Amino acid sequence: MNRLLPAVLAGAFALSGCSALAPGLTFGKPTETTTTAPAQPATQTATETKFEWPKPCDLYDAAKELPGNDFKVTADNIYTCDWSEDLGYGKGNALSLAIWSGLPLERATPPLNAARVTDVTVGAHDGKLYEEREIPGGCQLSLVTADGHVSIYSRAQDVEESCDIAQRVAEKIEPSFP
Repeated sequence: MNRLLPAVLAGAFALSGCSALAPGLTFGKPTETTTTAPAQPATQTATETKFEWPKPCDLYDAAKELPGNDFKVTADNIYTCDWSEDLGYGKGNALSLAIWSGLPLERATPPLNAARVTDVTVGAHDGKLYEEREIPGGCQLSLVTADGHVSIYSRAQDVEESCDIAQRVAEKIEPSFP
């Protein structure tokens, strides 16, 4: 009987929808809630204008814009554009531009390796600069846009160079943001 009691309690606990991991989380089907918006007067019409972002590789061309570097495109899709530069002897630089439409910066997960976070403004857009202190050093600059945020990630041979590259890319593309 004593051996059976823990198993019975564990089964009852799991079936009850309780979670020991975090308050508010349950196992099984999520509960559905319905909210009703107040009725709008007939004279008002709501229209939402969504900004049509270009593909990141169309927004910026690292090969042309960063003279002295030899960046090659390694990923090109509707969300990101990645470039890499082979420096030989197992060393290289990397650059990434990501458009996060619909995801506000304050809801985005910051880089896990950020040793220092600084508030920044580029043109008319506020954002965050995340510095990594690994070797080689990385830097992410994320700017708030009207419908989400844009992140530029650079990894060069030191963090200062990485942040300089991210800043130059941000200054070049920021005027096209909503």
